[in-house]
Amino acid sequence: MDAVATVGESTLDSELSPLLPRHGASGCSSRSWSDGMRERLSKPLPSRNPASSLAFPLTLQCLLAGLSDASAYSVAKTWLGFMTGNMVQLVISVFELISPHMGAKPPAIRSLGEQGFPALASSGYSETKVKLLNCSSALAGFVLGCKVAKVLSDRYGPRSRALFVFFSIARSLLTISVLLMGIYVNPEFSLSGSKANWTLLVLSIPFGVQSSLSSLLATPFSTTVVFTATLTNVASELQFPTASTSPSSSSSLRPLHWRSISILALLTGAAISQTLINASQRIRWNGSQLGDLQTGVRVSLVGVALTEILLAYAWLTVEDGEREEEGGNEARR
Repeated sequence: MDAVATVGESTLDSELSPLLPRHGASGCSSRSWSDGMRERLSKPLPSRNPASSLAFPLTLQCLLAGLSDASAYSVAKTWLGFMTGNMVQLVISVFELISPHMGAKPPAIRSLGEQGFPALASSGYSETKVKLLNCSSALAGFVLGCKVAKVLSDRYGPRSRALFVFFSIARSLLTISVLLMGIYVNPEFSLSGSKANWTLLVLSIPFGVQSSLSSLLATPFSTTVVFTATLTNVASELQFPTASTSPSSSSSLRPLHWRSISILALLTGAAISQTLINASQRIRWNGSQLGDLQTGVRVSLVGVALTEILLAYAWLTVEDGEREEEGGNEARR
Protein backbone atom coordinates (compact mmCIF):
# COMPACT_ATOMS: atom_id res chain seq x y z
CA MET A 1 0.00 0.00 0.00
CA ASP A 2 2.82 2.40 0.83
CA ALA A 3 4.43 1.72 -2.52
CA VAL A 4 1.16 2.39 -4.33
CA ALA A 5 0.69 5.66 -2.42
CA THR A 6 4.24 6.74 -3.23
CA VAL A 7 3.75 6.02 -6.92
CA GLY A 8 0.44 7.94 -6.93
CA GLU A 9 1.99 10.98 -5.27
CA SER A 10 4.91 11.05 -7.69
CA THR A 11 2.54 10.73 -10.63
CA LEU A 12 0.40 13.59 -9.30
CA ASP A 13 3.46 15.77 -8.77
CA SER A 14 4.73 15.11 -12.28
CA GLU A 15 1.34 15.99 -13.76
CA LEU A 16 0.97 19.23 -11.78
CA SER A 17 4.55 20.40 -12.06
CA PRO A 18 4.16 21.95 -15.55
CA LEU A 19 1.10 23.86 -14.31
CA LEU A 20 2.55 25.22 -11.10
CA PRO A 21 4.72 28.36 -11.14
CA ARG A 22 8.37 27.77 -10.56
CA HIS A 23 9.58 30.60 -8.37
CA GLY A 24 13.14 29.44 -8.65
CA ALA A 25 13.02 29.58 -12.45
CA SER A 26 11.52 33.07 -12.50
CA GLY A 27 14.07 34.27 -9.99
CA CYS A 28 16.80 32.77 -12.14
CA SER A 29 15.35 34.48 -15.19
CA SER A 30 15.20 37.80 -13.36
CA ARG A 31 18.75 37.39 -12.20
CA SER A 32 19.92 36.45 -15.68
CA TRP A 33 18.26 39.58 -17.11
CA SER A 34 19.84 41.83 -14.52
CA ASP A 35 23.19 40.09 -14.94
CA GLY A 36 22.94 40.50 -18.70
CA MET A 37 22.09 44.19 -18.36
CA ARG A 38 24.94 44.69 -15.91
CA GLU A 39 27.32 42.93 -18.26
CA ARG A 40 26.09 45.01 -21.18
CA LEU A 41 26.57 48.27 -19.31
CA SER A 42 30.08 47.23 -18.31
CA LYS A 43 31.14 46.96 -21.96
CA PRO A 44 32.98 50.12 -23.09
CA LEU A 45 32.05 52.10 -26.16
CA PRO A 46 34.09 51.34 -29.30
CA SER A 47 37.29 53.27 -29.88
CA ARG A 48 38.07 51.93 -33.36
CA ASN A 49 36.31 53.93 -36.08
CA PRO A 50 34.05 55.57 -33.47
CA ALA A 51 32.34 57.92 -35.93
CA SER A 52 30.58 55.13 -37.83
CA SER A 53 30.08 52.95 -34.75
CA LEU A 54 28.50 55.76 -32.71
CA ALA A 55 26.82 57.57 -35.60
CA PHE A 56 23.25 56.96 -34.43
CA PRO A 57 23.52 58.22 -30.83
CA LEU A 58 25.75 61.13 -31.83
CA THR A 59 23.26 62.14 -34.53
CA LEU A 60 20.49 62.00 -31.93
CA GLN A 61 22.52 64.36 -29.74
CA CYS A 62 22.71 66.87 -32.60
CA LEU A 63 18.97 66.45 -33.13
CA LEU A 64 18.44 67.17 -29.43
CA ALA A 65 20.57 70.31 -29.68
CA GLY A 66 18.28 71.76 -32.35
CA LEU A 67 15.09 70.50 -30.71
CA SER A 68 15.91 71.84 -27.24
CA ASP A 69 17.37 75.18 -28.27
CA ALA A 70 14.52 75.99 -30.64
CA SER A 71 12.04 75.15 -27.88
CA ALA A 72 13.71 77.34 -25.26
CA TYR A 73 14.46 80.28 -27.54
CA SER A 74 10.89 80.40 -28.85
CA VAL A 75 9.66 81.69 -25.49
CA ALA A 76 12.66 82.56 -23.28
CA LYS A 77 14.87 84.12 -25.99
CA THR A 78 17.82 82.22 -24.52
CA TRP A 79 19.84 79.28 -25.79
CA LEU A 80 20.37 76.08 -23.82
CA GLY A 81 23.41 74.82 -25.71
CA PHE A 82 24.72 77.60 -27.93
CA MET A 83 26.77 79.53 -25.43
CA THR A 84 28.27 81.84 -28.07
CA GLY A 85 24.91 83.52 -28.54
CA ASN A 86 24.29 83.69 -24.79
CA MET A 87 27.65 85.31 -24.10
CA VAL A 88 27.06 87.97 -26.76
CA GLN A 89 23.54 88.65 -25.43
CA LEU A 90 24.98 88.85 -21.92
CA VAL A 91 27.44 91.59 -22.88
CA ILE A 92 24.77 93.48 -24.83
CA SER A 93 22.43 93.36 -21.84
CA VAL A 94 25.14 94.62 -19.49
CA PHE A 95 25.87 97.62 -21.67
CA GLU A 96 22.17 98.37 -22.12
CA LEU A 97 21.85 98.52 -18.34
CA ILE A 98 24.85 100.77 -17.76
CA SER A 99 24.37 103.02 -20.81
CA PRO A 100 22.11 105.54 -18.97
CA HIS A 101 24.77 105.94 -16.27
CA MET A 102 27.38 106.61 -18.97
CA GLY A 103 25.36 109.48 -20.44
CA ALA A 104 24.24 107.45 -23.44
CA LYS A 105 20.66 107.20 -24.57
CA PRO A 106 19.30 103.71 -23.79
CA PRO A 107 18.05 101.74 -26.78
CA ALA A 108 14.36 101.55 -27.47
CA ILE A 109 12.96 98.49 -25.76
CA ARG A 110 9.61 97.00 -26.52
CA SER A 111 7.34 95.73 -23.78
CA LEU A 112 7.95 92.34 -22.25
CA GLY A 113 4.61 91.10 -23.51
CA GLU A 114 5.67 91.81 -27.08
CA GLN A 115 9.02 90.10 -26.50
CA GLY A 116 7.51 86.83 -25.30
CA PHE A 117 7.59 87.46 -21.54
CA PRO A 118 3.91 88.08 -20.73
CA ALA A 119 4.28 86.83 -17.15
CA LEU A 120 6.97 89.44 -16.49
CA ALA A 121 5.24 92.37 -18.14
CA SER A 122 3.84 93.68 -14.84
CA SER A 123 6.58 92.46 -12.50
CA GLY A 124 8.88 95.48 -12.78
CA TYR A 125 11.47 93.60 -14.84
CA SER A 126 12.77 95.12 -18.04
CA GLU A 127 13.56 93.07 -21.09
CA THR A 128 17.26 93.78 -20.58
CA LYS A 129 17.26 92.50 -17.01
CA VAL A 130 15.37 89.37 -18.02
CA LYS A 131 17.83 88.58 -20.81
CA LEU A 132 20.76 89.25 -18.51
CA LEU A 133 19.36 86.92 -15.86
CA ASN A 134 18.42 84.19 -18.32
CA CYS A 135 21.71 84.22 -20.23
CA SER A 136 23.82 84.22 -17.08
CA SER A 137 21.77 81.31 -15.66
CA ALA A 138 22.15 79.27 -18.84
CA LEU A 139 25.90 79.94 -18.86
CA ALA A 140 26.20 78.90 -15.22
CA GLY A 141 24.28 75.67 -15.87
CA PHE A 142 26.43 74.84 -18.88
CA VAL A 143 29.66 75.38 -16.94
CA LEU A 144 28.31 73.28 -14.08
CA GLY A 145 27.50 70.50 -16.54
CA CYS A 146 31.07 70.56 -17.87
CA LYS A 147 32.38 70.22 -14.31
CA VAL A 148 30.06 67.29 -13.65
CA ALA A 149 31.16 65.56 -16.86
CA LYS A 150 34.81 65.98 -15.91
CA VAL A 151 34.26 64.35 -12.51
CA LEU A 152 32.23 61.48 -13.99
CA SER A 153 34.62 60.78 -16.86
CA ASP A 154 37.60 60.73 -14.48
CA ARG A 155 35.72 58.32 -12.22
CA TYR A 156 34.22 55.93 -14.77
CA GLY A 157 36.27 56.52 -17.92
CA PRO A 158 35.55 58.53 -21.07
CA ARG A 159 34.03 55.54 -22.89
CA SER A 160 31.87 54.12 -20.12
CA ARG A 161 28.65 52.84 -21.67
CA ALA A 162 26.86 52.98 -18.34
CA LEU A 163 27.77 56.65 -17.96
CA PHE A 164 26.25 57.61 -21.31
CA VAL A 165 23.13 55.47 -20.78
CA PHE A 166 22.34 56.70 -17.29
CA PHE A 167 23.10 60.29 -18.22
CA SER A 168 20.57 60.10 -21.08
CA ILE A 169 17.92 58.64 -18.76
CA ALA A 170 18.68 61.25 -16.09
CA ARG A 171 18.36 64.16 -18.52
CA SER A 172 15.00 62.82 -19.73
CA LEU A 173 13.71 62.61 -16.15
CA LEU A 174 15.09 66.10 -15.53
CA THR A 175 13.22 67.50 -18.53
CA ILE A 176 9.95 65.87 -17.45
CA SER A 177 10.41 67.10 -13.87
CA VAL A 178 10.97 70.69 -14.99
CA LEU A 179 7.98 70.47 -17.30
CA LEU A 180 5.68 69.12 -14.57
CA MET A 181 6.91 71.71 -12.08
CA GLY A 182 5.98 74.52 -14.45
CA ILE A 183 2.52 73.02 -14.99
CA TYR A 184 1.41 71.73 -11.58
CA VAL A 185 3.72 73.19 -8.91
CA ASN A 186 4.42 76.80 -9.86
CA PRO A 187 3.76 78.32 -13.31
CA GLU A 188 6.48 80.89 -12.60
CA PHE A 189 9.05 78.15 -13.25
CA SER A 190 7.87 77.75 -16.84
CA LEU A 191 10.06 79.19 -19.58
CA SER A 192 7.83 82.29 -19.73
CA GLY A 193 7.54 82.73 -15.96
CA SER A 194 9.36 85.08 -13.63
CA LYS A 195 11.60 82.25 -12.44
CA ALA A 196 12.48 80.98 -15.89
CA ASN A 197 16.15 81.58 -15.17
CA TRP A 198 16.15 78.63 -12.75
CA THR A 199 14.55 76.43 -15.38
CA LEU A 200 17.13 77.51 -17.94
CA LEU A 201 19.93 76.81 -15.49
CA VAL A 202 18.68 73.26 -14.89
CA LEU A 203 18.00 72.50 -18.56
CA SER A 204 21.41 73.76 -19.70
CA ILE A 205 23.32 71.44 -17.35
CA PRO A 206 22.82 68.37 -19.61
CA PHE A 207 24.24 70.31 -22.56
CA GLY A 208 27.41 71.02 -20.64
CA VAL A 209 27.69 67.33 -19.82
CA GLN A 210 26.88 66.34 -23.41
CA SER A 211 29.42 68.71 -24.90
CA SER A 212 32.18 67.60 -22.54
CA LEU A 213 31.55 63.86 -22.83
CA SER A 214 31.16 63.98 -26.61
CA SER A 215 34.46 65.80 -27.04
CA LEU A 216 36.19 62.90 -25.24
CA LEU A 217 35.02 60.49 -27.95
CA ALA A 218 37.26 62.24 -30.51
CA THR A 219 34.89 62.04 -33.48
CA PRO A 220 33.73 64.60 -36.07
CA PHE A 221 30.55 64.69 -33.97
CA SER A 222 32.46 65.98 -30.94
CA THR A 223 31.14 69.51 -31.45
CA THR A 224 27.55 68.51 -30.80
CA VAL A 225 26.89 71.92 -29.25
CA VAL A 226 29.34 74.27 -30.97
CA PHE A 227 28.23 73.97 -34.59
CA THR A 228 30.11 77.05 -35.84
CA ALA A 229 33.35 75.05 -35.92
CA THR A 230 31.55 72.20 -37.68
CA LEU A 231 30.15 74.57 -40.30
CA THR A 232 33.63 76.07 -40.75
CA ASN A 233 35.13 72.64 -41.45
CA VAL A 234 32.41 71.80 -43.96
CA ALA A 235 32.51 75.16 -45.76
CA SER A 236 36.32 75.17 -45.94
CA GLU A 237 36.44 71.89 -47.85
CA LEU A 238 36.89 72.81 -51.52
CA GLN A 239 35.59 69.43 -52.72
CA PHE A 240 32.27 69.90 -50.92
CA PRO A 241 29.53 69.53 -52.06
CA THR A 242 30.54 68.34 -55.53
CA ALA A 243 32.55 65.37 -54.23
CA SER A 244 30.90 62.35 -52.71
CA THR A 245 30.66 62.53 -48.91
CA SER A 246 29.60 58.97 -48.23
CA PRO A 247 31.41 56.90 -45.59
CA SER A 248 33.02 54.88 -48.41
CA SER A 249 34.71 58.00 -49.82
CA SER A 250 38.35 58.86 -49.32
CA SER A 251 39.61 59.16 -45.76
CA SER A 252 39.90 62.95 -46.05
CA LEU A 253 36.17 63.24 -46.86
CA ARG A 254 34.82 60.88 -44.20
CA PRO A 255 34.92 63.48 -41.40
CA LEU A 256 33.15 65.87 -43.75
CA HIS A 257 30.40 63.30 -44.19
CA TRP A 258 29.75 63.04 -40.45
CA ARG A 259 29.94 66.81 -39.93
CA SER A 260 27.38 67.30 -42.68
CA ILE A 261 25.08 64.81 -40.98
CA SER A 262 25.47 66.61 -37.64
CA ILE A 263 24.44 69.93 -39.20
CA LEU A 264 21.48 68.31 -40.95
CA ALA A 265 20.41 66.71 -37.65
CA LEU A 266 20.61 70.10 -35.90
CA LEU A 267 18.40 71.74 -38.51
CA THR A 268 15.98 68.81 -38.42
CA GLY A 269 15.64 69.09 -34.65
CA ALA A 270 14.89 72.80 -34.88
CA ALA A 271 12.33 72.15 -37.62
CA ILE A 272 10.62 69.46 -35.55
CA SER A 273 10.43 71.82 -32.58
CA GLN A 274 8.83 74.60 -34.58
CA THR A 275 6.43 72.16 -36.24
CA LEU A 276 5.26 70.90 -32.84
CA ILE A 277 4.93 74.43 -31.46
CA ASN A 278 2.98 75.75 -34.44
CA ALA A 279 0.74 72.68 -34.64
CA SER A 280 -0.06 72.89 -30.92
CA GLN A 281 -1.10 76.54 -31.27
CA ARG A 282 -3.60 75.59 -33.95
CA ILE A 283 -5.52 73.14 -31.76
CA ARG A 284 -9.22 74.08 -31.69
CA TRP A 285 -12.27 72.63 -29.99
CA ASN A 286 -15.80 73.73 -30.81
CA GLY A 287 -14.46 76.77 -32.60
CA SER A 288 -12.30 77.99 -29.71
CA GLN A 289 -8.52 77.89 -29.72
CA LEU A 290 -7.06 75.66 -26.99
CA GLY A 291 -3.35 75.91 -27.67
CA ASP A 292 -0.93 78.81 -27.28
CA LEU A 293 2.82 79.38 -27.43
CA GLN A 294 3.37 77.99 -23.95
CA THR A 295 1.41 74.84 -24.81
CA GLY A 296 3.47 74.38 -27.95
CA VAL A 297 6.73 74.68 -26.02
CA ARG A 298 5.52 72.09 -23.52
CA VAL A 299 4.67 69.67 -26.32
CA SER A 300 8.10 70.26 -27.82
CA LEU A 301 9.76 69.54 -24.45
CA VAL A 302 7.87 66.25 -24.27
CA GLY A 303 9.43 65.43 -27.63
CA VAL A 304 12.82 66.31 -26.13
CA ALA A 305 12.27 63.91 -23.22
CA LEU A 306 11.20 61.07 -25.53
CA THR A 307 14.22 61.63 -27.76
CA GLU A 308 16.47 61.46 -24.71
CA ILE A 309 15.03 58.03 -23.85
CA LEU A 310 15.72 56.92 -27.42
CA LEU A 311 19.26 58.24 -26.98
CA ALA A 312 19.74 56.04 -23.90
CA TYR A 313 18.65 53.00 -25.91
CA ALA A 314 21.03 53.98 -28.70
CA TRP A 315 24.01 54.16 -26.32
CA LEU A 316 22.99 50.80 -24.85
CA THR A 317 22.81 48.95 -28.16
CA VAL A 318 25.90 50.21 -30.00
CA GLU A 319 28.63 47.67 -30.64
CA ASP A 320 31.11 46.79 -27.93
CA GLY A 321 34.56 48.23 -27.67
CA GLU A 322 37.72 46.81 -26.22
CA ARG A 323 38.71 47.51 -22.65
CA GLU A 324 41.68 49.77 -22.15
CA GLU A 325 43.41 47.09 -20.09
CA GLU A 326 43.06 44.57 -22.90
CA GLY A 327 44.38 47.06 -25.44
CA GLY A 328 47.36 47.75 -23.22
CA ASN A 329 48.11 44.05 -22.84
CA GLU A 330 47.94 43.52 -26.59
CA ALA A 331 50.30 46.44 -27.16
CA ARG A 332 52.79 45.01 -24.69
CA ARG A 333 52.66 41.61 -26.42
